[in-house]
Amino acid sequence: MPEDYLITFEFSFDLIDRLIDEIGPRGTCRLLEPMAAQARKAARLHARTGREHGFAICMRRGADPKKLKRGDIKAGPIVAGEEYEIRIPEMKCDPPYEKIGDVHTHDESPEPSPPDIINAPIGCVVSAKTGEARCYSTEAPECWKYAKVFRELYSIRLSLLEWLLDLDKNARAGKISKEEYVEKKTRVWREIDKWEQETIRKTDEFLDRCGCRATVKLDGEA
Repeated sequence: MPEDYLITFEFSFDLIDRLIDEIGPRGTCRLLEPMAAQARKAARLHARTGREHGFAICMRRGADPKKLKRGDIKAGPIVAGEEYEIRIPEMKCDPPYEKIGDVHTHDESPEPSPPDIINAPIGCVVSAKTGEARCYSTEAPECWKYAKVFRELYSIRLSLLEWLLDLDKNARAGKISKEEYVEKKTRVWREIDKWEQETIRKTDEFLDRCGCRATVKLDGEA
C-alpha cells in the first residue's frame, strides 16, 4: 500500500454487525478508528497464508476524518503478496455513486450529510475470487437479515486460517512430522474451500432476494 494511505478498517462480513450496532441499519458508515487494528491483523494473516482476501477502506495519512476532501478516502481489495495499492472500482447503483470511497449517504434526511460519513463501501463487496465488486443495496431489509449469516460464515473461515498458521508454526518448530503436516494442511484447506463455497451460495441467495445485481470491474479491467 502506498505510504500515504492507512488502512482505516477492513470491510468484511464479520464487522457488519458492529457497524449496525454503532450507527443503526441506515446504510451509513462512519470512519471507525478501532477497526484499524483488526484490519492490520487480518492483512498480516492473509499475507502469511498467501490467500487473497477482502475489502479495505483507506484514509490518507494526515487526513481529517471530520473534513474529508476528494482523494482522502480510497477503497479496494486486499491481495495477499501484493503491495496494498488501492484500486477504486467504478460502480453504478441507485442512487448512483462516482467512486467507491466518495462521500455519500443513504440517510433519508433531506439535509446534506456531514462529510465524515461515507456509505458506499458498506453496500459493496469485492469478491476475493474474481475481483468483481457487487453492490449490496444497503436500504433493503434483506441485507441486514443476512449480515449475521455472512458474519458466521466468515468467522468459521477465519478460525480455520488461524488454525493453519498454528500448524505452520508447529511444523517449523519440528513439533510435528512432515507427513502429519501435509495431511492436516490438506484437510484444513478442504474445510476452508467448503465454507467459501457456502459463502458464495449464500451470497447468490442474498442477491436474488435483495434484487440488487449491480456489478463493477476494477480499474484497468475490460
